[in-house]
Amino acid sequence: EEVRHRALELIDLEEIVKNNVLSKVKMPQMKTVRNVITLAREIKARLENELLCIEFMSTDVNKSRFPDDKSLVGRNGDFLLYRLTGSEIYACLRERLRSISETAQRLTVVTQEKLAFQWLVEVFQWVEEIEKAVTD
Repeated sequence: EEVRHRALELIDLEEIVKNNVLSKVKMPQMKTVRNVITLAREIKARLENELLCIEFMSTDVNKSRFPDDKSLVGRNGDFLLYRLTGSEIYACLRERLRSISETAQRLTVVTQEKLAFQWLVEVFQWVEEIEKAVTD
């Protein structure tokens, strides 16, 4: 039978800590569980407040006209991906991801918050690999 692993949900961990049974017994790893909750909350808050909810003052790449061609190289020879990777927004997001990664590395279990963060990191790595492949 296939065993499926899923990310821990923060609410499940919080319910474990609040359980009345724990007021009567000592759970050996309670400090670890509380640390996981704290780090997962921090990652969630930082993703929401530092990445997803901030309006960046810069050129809006969503309003940039991209050619209808199926190539990332424009008619004038410009590499269109540079519009993104060369922007202030991209540099700021990359720095914030780097900063959040320090917290994510301390989180020793996979939570939904950590998975969301890892997905964002993988997207950035993919974009940078494309850029590097073109510039090398």
